[in-house]
Amino acid sequence: MFDYAAHGLNAPTARPEIPDRPQTVAEVLDPVLARDPDRPALVGRSGRYTYRELDREANRAAHALRALGIAAGDRVAACLPNDVAIAVAFLASMRLGALWVGINRVLAPREKVDILNDSGASLLLAPPDVHVELAGAADLGALRARVAVDPGGSRDEWRAHVARQPDTRPDADLDAWGPAAIAYTSGTTGKPKGAVHSQHNILLPGAVTAAVGLYPTGAAQGTVLPLTILNLFVLGPVQAWQYGVCSVAMDRIDAVGVAEWVERERICTFAGVPTVIHDLLTHPDVRPEQLASLVQPLIGGAECPEEFRELYRKRFGADVAIGYGMTEAPTAVTRAEGEPAPAPGLCGKALPQCAISIRGD
Repeated sequence: MFDYAAHGLNAPTARPEIPDRPQTVAEVLDPVLARDPDRPALVGRSGRYTYRELDREANRAAHALRALGIAAGDRVAACLPNDVAIAVAFLASMRLGALWVGINRVLAPREKVDILNDSGASLLLAPPDVHVELAGAADLGALRARVAVDPGGSRDEWRAHVARQPDTRPDADLDAWGPAAIAYTSGTTGKPKGAVHSQHNILLPGAVTAAVGLYPTGAAQGTVLPLTILNLFVLGPVQAWQYGVCSVAMDRIDAVGVAEWVERERICTFAGVPTVIHDLLTHPDVRPEQLASLVQPLIGGAECPEEFRELYRKRFGADVAIGYGMTEAPTAVTRAEGEPAPAPGLCGKALPQCAISIRGD
């Protein structure tokens, strides 16, 4: 059992199970593997995987991490674009019991170094340009290895590591309630702080939405914002796999690029920010028929004016849901959809897995 006190953490006082669903992210693919393993599971610019193929690739990646010296409790940092490699590495980390640390690519070098040091990361997976960017850093704390990820390029060290590993699932003693990821806050009151989450926490939001049937069955779900943000893994791939559908790692945030992804992969939902919806509504090269499958986009991160929602209804015949989320939750806390909000600035009711209390004016 994980030694919580030794890491400055409080042990959970209760360990309720998620009913009739996997208890760890490591097992999140298993229900579909048992009934329909050749169903599409993951799509990105660099490749496509069925559930069977993704399972095997995640196993190889987990063995690759172990060969690079990663053990349960070690921190694996990734500073990667939205594509299949980051999703495979995330699953691999969960299957080893390592702690995942996403580092946003747009952060300044000093900010990247601060997160590497604060998290105690042992390994960094990043494109060659990020490794060059950090080459002059004097102190990278506990970092023992840096591996270049360069899909289709000549310097894809990660691909080489993964390719030579077995595809059997690695043995690991996993604790669904033990630390599994460190998500860094925006740092509005100083340097970003690391919020520690368990595999249970990462699974819970998607398990709830799947249990209530929030999104259409069988339809692909997309991720348009950076997967280096843990919340986007929760709302994106992890949720999609709990629905047994395909997760699409979208690598463009411009309106034309988003519309192309949605049209090509028939995406039914993604979590975005108001500017994404604004650009889809106003760009002259986005045709309404391109977004016909996008029936329930979720908007968070900033207030979404009711005018946006009404214009989206008129142009695309669907509703935009509004959500409020927190790094510490993780992700979604409230949701509002359908009818206009009763007052500007409101963002819905608490989701089933959340309780909200007002502690002051």
